[in-house]
Amino acid sequence: MVTTDKGNTWVYFWGNWKGTLAANNKELEIPVHLALRFADGKIAREEGFYNLSEFTAALQKIEATKMAEEKATTE
Repeated sequence: MVTTDKGNTWVYFWGNWKGTLAANNKELEIPVHLALRFADGKIAREEGFYNLSEFTAALQKIEATKMAEEKATTE
């Protein structure tokens, strides 16, 4: 936790978001950084930073597989 020169209190968090895609059971682990500003004991602002490229690529692969399967059944 840090207090800025303006008196704002921020808490920084680094962690990993873990999840499993229901469509193909692929497990993903995405590093995340959160910055939370507190006012009166409550979160007043939240900023999150993370790289969704692995998640996006996995969704694109699911969609491409789905489209290929649909094409194969209509030919």
